[in-house]
Amino acid sequence: MEWRRFIKEEVLSYCNNTGLRTFTLKEFLTPELVGKCQQFFPENNNPEAKVRQQLQQLRDKEQLIYFHSEARGTYTLLEENALEAEVEPVYHSIIKEVKNPIKKEYLRETFARDYGWVKMAKEILGTHCLCPSCSNTFQKPDEAPYIEVHHIKSLSQGGEDALWNLSTLCAHHHRMAHFAKKEVCDSLNQDLLGITQSILKSKQLA
Repeated sequence: MEWRRFIKEEVLSYCNNTGLRTFTLKEFLTPELVGKCQQFFPENNNPEAKVRQQLQQLRDKEQLIYFHSEARGTYTLLEENALEAEVEPVYHSIIKEVKNPIKKEYLRETFARDYGWVKMAKEILGTHCLCPSCSNTFQKPDEAPYIEVHHIKSLSQGGEDALWNLSTLCAHHHRMAHFAKKEVCDSLNQDLLGITQSILKSKQLA
């Protein structure tokens, strides 16, 4: 995976997870993101500088984000890109106005995910990737295993914040479940649905 695509997917994931479209470099550059950078690009010794460079590329070459010159280090995901990212349903009306010398974009916050369900999913489904035959993982600075919680049917498509609709995945397979070809996404998510159901039944939760 190339750097720009990697950071683009991380921006979309970050905004979906937080339910916000505006973020600072400090907020975005979490220890988890640094860990992913080191995992996917071990030859790079300065991930912060590389991430900042790629955000500039996403601003200048793809017009994915807007850079706030009046608030150094602050970016906003533009609304037309947010719509393409299959974000959660809109809850608030117009929240922020992004100033642009050519046009104005209006951004809306979206439903933030219920982190109680995320915590419960990790406790019940485990902290390993449920994709068959996958052993990808790495330790966070606190030595806990890194894992992501995936909505098998996205909230934007009517999915629920419920255990039956959740799965734990490594960063790679989480991206695959969202960004691979449709037939690959459909097949993977169908497998995950069955695996989750099997785990819940074994724990008498389904």
